Amino acid sequence: MKRKMIFLGLVLVFFISTLNGSVVAEDEELTFNDGAGDVFDEEFDKHPEVKDIDITTIDYTKTGKTLTLDINLADDIKKLSSIELVLIVYLYTSEQEYQILYLYSQLFENISASTLEEEFIDVDISGFNTNKLTLTFDLINESELYEDIIVSTAKADIAQTFAYTDIYPNEEFLDVDAGDDKEGDVGESISFSAAVTSGVPPYTYEWDFGDGEISEEQNPTHSYSEEGTYDVTLYVMDDDGIEGIDFLTVTIGEGNGNGNGNGNGDDGDNGSSGILVFVGLIVLIVIVVIAVLFFVFKK
Repeated sequence: MKRKMIFLGLVLVFFISTLNGSVVAEDEELTFNDGAGDVFDEEFDKHPEVKDIDITTIDYTKTGKTLTLDINLADDIKKLSSIELVLIVYLYTSEQEYQILYLYSQLFENISASTLEEEFIDVDISGFNTNKLTLTFDLINESELYEDIIVSTAKADIAQTFAYTDIYPNEEFLDVDAGDDKEGDVGESISFSAAVTSGVPPYTYEWDFGDGEISEEQNPTHSYSEEGTYDVTLYVMDDDGIEGIDFLTVTIGEGNGNGNGNGNGDDGDNGSSGILVFVGLIVLIVIVVIAVLFFVFKK
């Protein structure tokens, strides 16, 4: 009887250990290709000559709970006194969402990381003066499996003459043109026209006129009730769900303007992006960093 009990106990221990082991995820080694020459500026124009923040590949290595991200670049990335650097990582696993933000300038350097539930984690970053940045940190649970990742690098100068960004993954986007900047008067009917030279028709359009009003027409007209400067945004989506965006500015005078509403201002932006919200976040962070440093230097 004792032998039977011992045998059953051993079987139970083996079963429990096997069950526990099944919830521990295997180690993972993944590589993501981004390609070179896709760095863009704040107007979404490409700058293949900018190589130090140009992501080419990302190596994802998970060993137990420890995760290593190797962000390979087209050229060496350096900490320079005249440059601000930004690195952002959004990592999605089967159990958690991680957000990592690294900022560098002449006056400060900081890296912060947390989960969506605001559980903070320690992250090590290395690799400056080489063409590979390495992030190392522990996942919350060893059982987590990779699901998705977004990585962005950005840099700007203190003199505010440029701001460049690269993002993985590269999203396909529409080539959208909202036309030139415009001028007009209060109450004047202003014509807008959207042009799309890529993608699969039919297209859906949405104009945000910057005053709380929108239109879903391709070529709408709109009038403003107050003078001022309005940032107009055009969103377009094609039949395959690919998106595009473009911007222009409308300046409204109080009855004494000489604009005819047909666009006699400067050329509008011609850029587009498939990850629109994320691009806006990157550009916003760079602008904030520049503004803070500019304020400090003025003092």
